[in-house]
Amino acid sequence: MNFGKTIKKLRTDRSLTQSELAKLANISQVFLSEIEKDEKNPSWQSLLQIAQSLKVTPIEIVLNSIKDEDIKKGQHNNFIKLKESISKTLIKK
Repeated sequence: MNFGKTIKKLRTDRSLTQSELAKLANISQVFLSEIEKDEKNPSWQSLLQIAQSLKVTPIEIVLNSIKDEDIKKGQHNNFIKLKESISKTLIKK
């Protein structure tokens, strides 16, 4: 999973700096930077705080962080359809 790329995209789409998001999420800018570079994974609490600060749900971050190649081939098409369906519903902000 690539939490970092997803969080960075959501942050930049909202024209927030790392420092601004870190302050909103009550985490350090260094920790946010490490998350965005996929050097560290956020705890569930940190992910929740980041999601709330970005005005998205944690599941939106998780779903958009799953790379297609991470999915077993047998479930690939069904998962992609589900991911697209949920993403269309959630990413209307």
